[in-house]
Amino acid sequence: MPEDLKKLPEFKFEMELIGISEYESLNNMDPFATSIFDFPYVIFEYDRKISDLNFRKEYTDHIKDQYQAVDDLR
Repeated sequence: MPEDLKKLPEFKFEMELIGISEYESLNNMDPFATSIFDFPYVIFEYDRKISDLNFRKEYTDHIKDQYQAVDDLR
C-alpha cells in the first residue's frame, strides 16, 4: 500500500452481520425483504502478502454493476 494512503484518517463505521441461514430464512418468508442493498458494497480481507487489509476488487466491481442496474431502472 502506498505510504500516503496510510496517512489517511481512521474510517469508522458500523455493521451488522447475520448468518446465511438467517438471511435465507428471511428471504423465504418475504422475498421483498431482501435485496442487493443487503450486501456490503466492499469486502475487506486481511492480506498476508502486504500485512494489511485489502478489498476484493472483483466483488466490488460486481456490486457496482448491480447498483447501476437498479439505477438504470429509474
